[in-house]
Amino acid sequence: MKNKYPQSRVKLALYLLLALVVIAWLVSYF
Repeated sequence: MKNKYPQSRVKLALYLLLALVVIAWLVSYF
């Protein structure tokens, strides 16, 4: 079973993207 992308790396990328969205929202909010 060979995955092209490791599951942990995919999760990390999603968390980073979410953090970026939250930070951008906070910056635009304040």
